[in-house]
Amino acid sequence: MTAGDSNMERVIARTFRDDSDFWRVRNLLVETYPITPTAFNWQIRRWDGQRFHRAEAALDPRWAERIQLWETGDGRLVGAVSPENHSDVDAVLQLHPDYRHIEEEMFAWAGAHLAAPSQEGSKHRLLVVALDYDTPRRRLLERRAYEKTGQGVVSRRLRFGQRALPQPSLAAGYTLRATRPGDMRDCQGAAELLNAAFGLRLDSVEETRTLWAHSPSFRHDLDLVAEAPDARSRPTWA
Repeated sequence: MTAGDSNMERVIARTFRDDSDFWRVRNLLVETYPITPTAFNWQIRRWDGQRFHRAEAALDPRWAERIQLWETGDGRLVGAVSPENHSDVDAVLQLHPDYRHIEEEMFAWAGAHLAAPSQEGSKHRLLVVALDYDTPRRRLLERRAYEKTGQGVVSRRLRFGQRALPQPSLAAGYTLRATRPGDMRDCQGAAELLNAAFGLRLDSVEETRTLWAHSPSFRHDLDLVAEAPDARSRPTWA
């Protein structure tokens, strides 16, 4: 499979194969972060979460069927499509900005392999993100008869520059500390906190343990929690 006309570099699509492809997509995110607008591609922590936010550390075998990659003729990875981790109808694109001519083919693949029938049965449902600044993608989706939904996302990026950072202050009795490697009480507290914050039941102790142990972007020294003064058998966090 190829994409692009005679004036564009030849790009070949193939299925996701093994763990080495995980690292190749991750390297694509690192490469494109400084040359793309805010939230054009995922940050590496989200891709790491796709791989390691699971009860087991082994690679999800479904990835071979549900992730498609795009490479140049010399094997350089320039694009990938995958579903969102906790949804079967979300399509996420990771794309080098110099290869936007393959974007329509990427959406065509997503529509054929990741979409699900709607409740009415007359249409197929596939959720994708097109940010306000991304006029080319919004026009592409309109051409492909996508419809806007009431859902949305917000992405923010803050440049600290030379500004002095404010000193944090804690309420009386609270303790600020880093999470502890291998501590199942901390894993339990983290899972419960995230579920409560987002009103969901997606995080489990096992998933948190695997993420902490194996995600290359996770650092306990940067994962800070405020522990309440009434913590007894396990941490109570805020």
